[in-house]
Amino acid sequence: MRRLLLLPVLACAAAATARADAGDAWAVAKGAIPADTNYVVGINVDALRATSMFAGVYAHFTDHTETRGTIDQIRTACDIDVKDAVQGAVIAATDTADDGAVYLAGPRFDAKTVVECMQKFAAQSQKKQKVTAGAPDAQGIVELSADGEKEKLYFAFPKKGVMVMTFKPTQKKQLQRWLGGKGAGAGSDLGRSLGKVSPSSAIAWGALAGRKDLGDPGARVKAGVGQATAAGGKVQIEVRATMASAKDAQNGKAMVQRELGDMRKEQGTPPEVLRALDTLKTSVAGDELTVTATMPEADVSSLLKQMH
Repeated sequence: MRRLLLLPVLACAAAATARADAGDAWAVAKGAIPADTNYVVGINVDALRATSMFAGVYAHFTDHTETRGTIDQIRTACDIDVKDAVQGAVIAATDTADDGAVYLAGPRFDAKTVVECMQKFAAQSQKKQKVTAGAPDAQGIVELSADGEKEKLYFAFPKKGVMVMTFKPTQKKQLQRWLGGKGAGAGSDLGRSLGKVSPSSAIAWGALAGRKDLGDPGARVKAGVGQATAAGGKVQIEVRATMASAKDAQNGKAMVQRELGDMRKEQGTPPEVLRALDTLKTSVAGDELTVTATMPEADVSSLLKQMH
């Protein structure tokens, strides 16, 4: 049941809106993620749709996730066209495997819309299952069950227009945990990183915390943040890493420059990548390492086509 019903759930999250962005999802997630969260990633599809890259990103996603057929089935069963819809999403996780949640946004997104789509989708599936759902509880959690299945699925609507699912959708306690946190503390490594991103203007952004090895023992990362914005037909990328020390930051800069030099020498490096490398800049201020680069939207679209 899990795969059968999760597909329309995700499609509804993507398509039950006339307009959405990651802002509503982040408004909920930032006050709900638990204190031990290590990673947060946001995607603003509304902003992405305004670029020339959207068609290529959509094609790449459907090809590599093998969801094109399912999307067509959802269009037939639920009268929802995923491609033409708009969505925003935030994904948060810890270092523990399968411990995380997805926060999905859409102004007209509610339990009734999602449940009805899942029921229609399941009824038209090969098993022709009957799906039932309980009323949302105090946290907005809905329990979903299907005839002949022991497993139940859980998802939540903590506020109008936002849906939350965890990496283990059959585990209600995990969902309760990702709804009941207090967010990353302002003084924590993750909290400070999140303060450096602009979810409302970036097409994609992310932050991490927890000391990581960049591949050099002397280049340890305490926390980091990155975001991509689009303007004037170009994509601006900025990555800022808070290193374990000022020396680690200098070592990290040297390592990045070595890697870039190797990429320039490699045969077969796409010209789009080489052009981006020509714009790349690295700088260090104390224990912070910053890397920036710019790519034309056309180059991003070209690379996506090459990856098909």
